[in-house]
Amino acid sequence: MKIDRKGLKAQAKQAIRAAAPVFWLVTLVYLLLTEGLSTVVGWLAPTFQPADLLWGGTVGWLSLFISILLTLYLWVMDFGYRLWALRVTRSQQAGYGTLLEGFGIAGRVIAMNLLILLFTFLWSLLLIFVTTILAFFVLDSLFLQLLVMAGIYAAVFAIMLRYAMAPYLLADYPDDGAGAAVRRSVEMMRGRKWELFKLELSFLGWQLLSVLTLGILGLWVTPYYMASMANFYDFVTGRFPRPPKQEALDPPLT
Repeated sequence: MKIDRKGLKAQAKQAIRAAAPVFWLVTLVYLLLTEGLSTVVGWLAPTFQPADLLWGGTVGWLSLFISILLTLYLWVMDFGYRLWALRVTRSQQAGYGTLLEGFGIAGRVIAMNLLILLFTFLWSLLLIFVTTILAFFVLDSLFLQLLVMAGIYAAVFAIMLRYAMAPYLLADYPDDGAGAAVRRSVEMMRGRKWELFKLELSFLGWQLLSVLTLGILGLWVTPYYMASMANFYDFVTGRFPRPPKQEALDPPLT
């Protein structure tokens, strides 16, 4: 299935420009509540190291607890931002409060991310085991070994793409639960991973520019990327392209 990436991205630009509140302000609030908070926690709390559990005593366990809590918080905030982007692309009401709506179903959001993390780890572990045996016990060429190792990273990324639509499915069908969102994402992405990869790749240049501008350009790149991902989901589910807005044929009566 070929997807019109230019069309998805063009509509994403239009959608975020028409957003109210202004898209870059919502993104700034989101970044302050995520990246900003992570930075502050990093300053105030000790960074967790696995060895801390053996030698750090109470400090090590406290560090682990803070790290886990922060990760769960960031998962829920990421879901809220994706929900904001999804509503913006659908011309629905979305504002600062949308960023926090994930906390209303925090258990399901966290369960979804845990399932994705678990499945990605298990598939990756199996893949690495098989290809490592192939690379070092069957292939005797260094070039072929490096080629196989590069293929591992590509395959792991493809595994991650299987679950890319799960947050949007959970946003549309929260009552169905985390497992259903993950399962439907796998089904939805069959035969579509390459198209999503190309869409992801088309943002690489913008993301590099965002880094070079110390994240300032990210206030535009981040919502642009998220809105494009939301449009991809709506394309796959048949909601995109969106019908043009109907104008009144007759002038209003006075």
